[in-house]
Amino acid sequence: MIGAFKGKLTELRGSVSQWGLILLVLVVPLAISPANTNLYNVPKNFLSRILILLILLLWLSDWDERSSIRLPISPLSLPILAFFLASLLSLPKALDFYQALDGAYRLFGYVLLYHLTLYAIRAHWQVERLFYAMGIAGALVAIYGVLQYWGWDFLILSERFRPVSFLGNTGYAAEYLILVIPISLALFLGARSFRERALWGGLVGLLLLHLILTLARGPWVGLFIALLWMGWVLFRRFQREGKPFIPFGRRERVGVFLALAVFILYFTLYPGLLSRVWSIFDPMHPSNRVRLLIWSSSLRIIAREPLVGVGLSNYELHYPLFRTVEEWRLSEKLIVGEAHNDYVQIAAETGLLGLALFLWLLFRVSRTIQNLLRKAEDGRSFLLSLGLGGGLTALLISAFFAFPLKNPAPALYFWLFLGLISAMEALSGQASPRAIPLPRVLAWGTAIPILTLSYVLVIGQFLADLHLEKSRRHLWQGRQSEALAEYQRAISFYFPNFYTQELRRKAFTDKGIYQKAILEYQKALAQNPESAELHADLGATLGEMGQYKEAVGELQKALKLNPNLYAARENLGHAYLFQGQWGEAVQEYQKGIELEPRSARAHLYLGIALYKKGEKGRAEMEWDRALALDPRLRGERGHLRILLEGLGH
Repeated sequence: MIGAFKGKLTELRGSVSQWGLILLVLVVPLAISPANTNLYNVPKNFLSRILILLILLLWLSDWDERSSIRLPISPLSLPILAFFLASLLSLPKALDFYQALDGAYRLFGYVLLYHLTLYAIRAHWQVERLFYAMGIAGALVAIYGVLQYWGWDFLILSERFRPVSFLGNTGYAAEYLILVIPISLALFLGARSFRERALWGGLVGLLLLHLILTLARGPWVGLFIALLWMGWVLFRRFQREGKPFIPFGRRERVGVFLALAVFILYFTLYPGLLSRVWSIFDPMHPSNRVRLLIWSSSLRIIAREPLVGVGLSNYELHYPLFRTVEEWRLSEKLIVGEAHNDYVQIAAETGLLGLALFLWLLFRVSRTIQNLLRKAEDGRSFLLSLGLGGGLTALLISAFFAFPLKNPAPALYFWLFLGLISAMEALSGQASPRAIPLPRVLAWGTAIPILTLSYVLVIGQFLADLHLEKSRRHLWQGRQSEALAEYQRAISFYFPNFYTQELRRKAFTDKGIYQKAILEYQKALAQNPESAELHADLGATLGEMGQYKEAVGELQKALKLNPNLYAARENLGHAYLFQGQWGEAVQEYQKGIELEPRSARAHLYLGIALYKKGEKGRAEMEWDRALALDPRLRGERGHLRILLEGLGH
């Protein structure tokens, strides 16, 4: 009886662990929290870590007569652990050790997820059930994204007509979609009835529509190559078995070809879509040029610490030292926190050693997928392997142009896919399933520090972020004492916040890049003194350095050469505003609005100048116009109270 009870209990733990994985793939892509400073990534990271720890606790509670815990391992365990250890070697080089420790803890969570997936998955139908959950989450993401594109943003998460869905950025949404599309396509190919095939075929079409609307070129390239690979594998399989390439009934074939015709027509007629596609091959396209410049600077970071890198999650602190003026200008002076190439970033943060071990892992993964596809005896396991291989191919190609392995939802799916591939390898009998028995005391002795650390790095960090958001809201409303109190509470929950923010403040001042930019603009003007754009850029840079009188002179020269240069007009208004010349600022902003009547920022700054001039009624009207043009400025009306009191002092 006791043995039967233990068996039932172990079976229950395994079932709950599987539902934990289902919750991961369902909840994490959809998680948002308006109460956090980053309403997308913060809750996703928090939930993924909490659920992984929950599955870990279920694994630790598993037991047998030998009072030991079974640690599942696979042929991929060695390269995964080697890559993790190489990442730990980078920690002593980190400028911000706390941020590096957080990055290491995040990576450790993914390593845990991989092995816990091996523990939880014990049958092919469980893999298929996870695919269904991914399809449901993908459908919700795509439906919301398409509605946003049509202007129906019921949660008001983004500016209108921008299909970011629950991911916060069109690129992030696209990186998630290219993982789900091959999964859904595999379910479509393996459907057992016309109704089921129509359901999954419709989902594939919906996901593809959302992907197209994101205009994200890297994911397009990744999915295109993945679909070519999947098509080739299917062709070889059907050729070997003597089946037609499209082994569906007549209705299904007609549906597939009609869908293809619709998408080809859409690509042809959609305004600007073809030019977006062709821009992939233009190295001088602004976004392409920015990436090339970022990669060039990143190579210099790698050259600085070639063996073990500059530390996990420390790339952004080193990049400003190597940034070029051209990239700074093309990036509109925004902070660059990622290398926009996961392989380059891995090399920068963990060194060439870390990159080599990561590539070794990918090589072993590709070999495993090839073996699964070649030796699959039934169609279901073949299609499941095909879907996983297609999703990984799309993501890893896209990783050449972005950073999906740094984003919560794509990164979670990546490590989960690795676990599913190894689980399927064990189920197919191609790799003997192994489990190392660990003494319970050793397992819990290792786990307790990890769980204790999670209180600070997971729960504490999440609660600290909630208080940071409250602090920011108090600042918007001009309540400085309450803002300071909330900031102190944030520090009490996660003390590294203060240290990290100080380092980021020093790294991102851009004083060095401003000086370099001024010198470059002056040299360029010596050769081309009649360039209005160069005078405008120099004036804007001088203004950001606080040299307002010099900025006014350069901006006036730019407008004399080209009176219709909106950027120069707006920056001249800023220069007057920060010198306390409210009347002149009002005139320049009004002239700017004549050039760009739909510029929300122009109306916002005109309202500021009018407020300081004493015309508060007109200021409110301008702020209403700004809000009508861009609802995202809603919070800035309260923030203006404290900003306005500081101007002119």
